[in-house]
Amino acid sequence: MGAIAAVAAGCGGSSEISPEQVASIKTQAKRELQAEQRQRDADRKLRELERQVRELRKKSKPGKKREVGSAAPAPPGSPGGNSGSACGGGISVNSVTSCSFAANVAAAFYDSGAGTVYATSPVTGQTYAMSCRSGVPTVCTGGNGAAVYIR
Repeated sequence: MGAIAAVAAGCGGSSEISPEQVASIKTQAKRELQAEQRQRDADRKLRELERQVRELRKKSKPGKKREVGSAAPAPPGSPGGNSGSACGGGISVNSVTSCSFAANVAAAFYDSGAGTVYATSPVTGQTYAMSCRSGVPTVCTGGNGAAVYIR
């Protein structure tokens, strides 16, 4: 309390600080400590999220193979069976879909999950919306009659 009194005296105030002023200073110091702790927690959380984003980006780099199961074609009678081709990596397509586009659809699905994903076709250079429904196989349809099956 002597240091606080000295500061108050040095600022042109009296050498005595009231109990109310001490309580106010303590309350303000407590608030500042709490704010600093929240900032440290937020910074720690941000660093962790940035690390996770880097990991996800590493996993989704083009050309990196994803292990998703069998590269066998879809069985006869299942969606895509006999009417398309196996692309490898557990991906198959219908007869109007390229494997390079299917790989982009699969990468978008892995990044976003089920629902609408957007993928660019290396063949046409256009980006298409594809609706992906989770299951075995996951089925993504859209574009110009495209169908991608992911196992």
